[in-house]
Amino acid sequence: MKKFMEDFETEMVAKIEFAVEKAITETGRKQILGEGVLEDECITMAKVVAGVSPQSTAGLSVKEPPKKNTPSMKNTIREAMQEQEKDAMRKRNVIIHGLPEKKTNNREERKKENEQHIQRIMDALELNLEIENFYRLGKLPNEDADREHATSRPLKLCFNSEDKVKMFMRRLNKLRDAEEDIKRIRVQHGMNLQEKAEIRELVQEAKNLTLTESGDFVHIVRGRKIIRVKARKNGQRRREIQEDYQQLSTTSH
Repeated sequence: MKKFMEDFETEMVAKIEFAVEKAITETGRKQILGEGVLEDECITMAKVVAGVSPQSTAGLSVKEPPKKNTPSMKNTIREAMQEQEKDAMRKRNVIIHGLPEKKTNNREERKKENEQHIQRIMDALELNLEIENFYRLGKLPNEDADREHATSRPLKLCFNSEDKVKMFMRRLNKLRDAEEDIKRIRVQHGMNLQEKAEIRELVQEAKNLTLTESGDFVHIVRGRKIIRVKARKNGQRRREIQEDYQQLSTTSH
């Protein structure tokens, strides 16, 4: 992460130098001020954004900007880069709903079961993709009685590239020929808070449309769209979708 931020700051210095030079050329200031002063101004602006005090560079002929603005600018840049990094990581994740989960407090047993689930899914998709990490989202109840009645938690898969996620998602149609418990899983991309909020709005809209439906159909959210599908017996599909998005709103991705 440290090297990532250092590279970013170096890139910002270069971009600001270019932008200032371009602005100076366009406004004709080169004809008024000497080359040395213009160069010093450009370096000063770049150093401020990178979080380096202008006083550390000898020979500058301009005053140091107010220090109170420098930390704020630097923090803003860091926060923006951290959020971009999180978004990039989310794009390499998928969330699987509907997989059975052992109601045991033994972590190793649960891990082994998850590994078996993942292998069965990969076999059904005819894929052999490396997974960097996997874990269930949310907290498992401590009490045995509570665990027995708890809904199976979503399983998060972390791939090492976005391309592998795309490959995984493209083959989901092959699950139609898989065993019954694998066939019924629902898969979603990892989402940030804003995306989850947008999905919740779509889910509410889908629920409202379902309430006005006169036939044996329900409206559900798939991706960023609302689609109309045939309802399963006893409202099973309706309950499954509702469980998915209840978990989506209460767990962190």
